[in-house]
Amino acid sequence: MIIQDGQTHRSAPTQCQIIFDKLTYEEESIWLAIKDRRGEESAIIGDKIAEMTGVDYDRIRAVIRHLNIRHDLLIMSCGRGYFVPANPEEFRQATRRERHRAISILYKISRQQKTSVTEVFGQGVMEFQDECEDTLTPTLSP
Repeated sequence: MIIQDGQTHRSAPTQCQIIFDKLTYEEESIWLAIKDRRGEESAIIGDKIAEMTGVDYDRIRAVIRHLNIRHDLLIMSCGRGYFVPANPEEFRQATRRERHRAISILYKISRQQKTSVTEVFGQGVMEFQDECEDTLTPTLSP
């Protein structure tokens, strides 16, 4: 962990201390394809991970999501593929970009359903509650 400006950040080197017996073979092979891709400039595309691991690209996306949520691995994505942030600033930039994408999607859905973004978010929290019980908290503040 890195503590900077009073905030705690997961550091990429700490992730290498993962105990692989907690990962399935599929999870481990995908993590091994990504873990040394430090920094956005060295991102690896999903098709290359599929080629390296023999895992279907749609499944890779699901496994990466699982590795992020359940195993607390810091895997980010960008237009060039998947990577591990090289420093706290790159982490902030990547999370800002993902947050913007998520909010844009929620806004689009709320417009299509003719409801509020808050209601769409609340529905999403309920849908993912079992999967992410400790990572999603329906705390909404103005």
